[in-house]
Amino acid sequence: MTSASRPDAVHRPVFVIGCGRSGTTVVFHALAEHPDFAWISNWSNRFGAASAWLALARLRHAPGVRALGESALRPRPVEGYRAWIDCFPGFNRPTRDLFARDCSDSCADRMRALVSRHASAQGCSRFIAKYTGWSRVGFMDRAFPDARYVHVVRDGRAVAASLLGVGFWEGWRGPEQWRWGPLSEEHESLWKASDRSFAVLAGLQWKILVENIRGAGAGLGDRYREVRYEEFVADPWASVDALRLWCGLPSAAGLADRVASLGVRDVGEKWRALSDEDQRGLSEALGPALRSFGYVD
Repeated sequence: MTSASRPDAVHRPVFVIGCGRSGTTVVFHALAEHPDFAWISNWSNRFGAASAWLALARLRHAPGVRALGESALRPRPVEGYRAWIDCFPGFNRPTRDLFARDCSDSCADRMRALVSRHASAQGCSRFIAKYTGWSRVGFMDRAFPDARYVHVVRDGRAVAASLLGVGFWEGWRGPEQWRWGPLSEEHESLWKASDRSFAVLAGLQWKILVENIRGAGAGLGDRYREVRYEEFVADPWASVDALRLWCGLPSAAGLADRVASLGVRDVGEKWRALSDEDQRGLSEALGPALRSFGYVD
């Protein structure tokens, strides 16, 4: 029996992916406003798969729940790494991309059951999730061969500047101790040429991951879609509506208003606050990759 014909199969789940700090969260939250989408909520991620926790997500737009604003008590979509780790312990922090061979039959069954439980409890026909880092496309396709992937791409210089602003970025310890494997000869040369600039190393992380994801998506045809973060924040509704059509979802009353209520805003080109040396190093190290994704200085 193929996975698509299994009784617990969830058809055409959507995964929002990209390098961390690229805007994947805001795109994911906007798409998750569609009422046909089930998702892993902060409640089910924290407290487990009991149907009560899974079903809380459907209360998200109830008047009393909306009154909670952004309170941690309000059900909201999250990455849900705890849930995925229950299916595959190495899902969260693998040192390389995950491939089909990494997903056993039992692992695929667990992932399909996870998605089915959420969709059933929330009364939804589709499922959406978000994760960052490696593409994991081969791995996810093993369980969901009709999955669709939204790759959110942001200017690599902006991503580098954002990574430098968070203490959890692993590049502070050098590429010998981060999760993205050893630098290639080309990348090592670029990093050394910048006098081992942390900004350039953060930019190289972006380059490694966006090229990995684009490469994984190359054979997926219409199941893979790239969305530039800058274009999304310029007109969130236009992007969401285009993605809705691509996902094969019907129009939904009030969806435009709910997307507008998220308050998506353009944070500007904060990378230009980096030192002139770091800006120059990023542009030199990332130039070809930036141009390939449509970014020019």
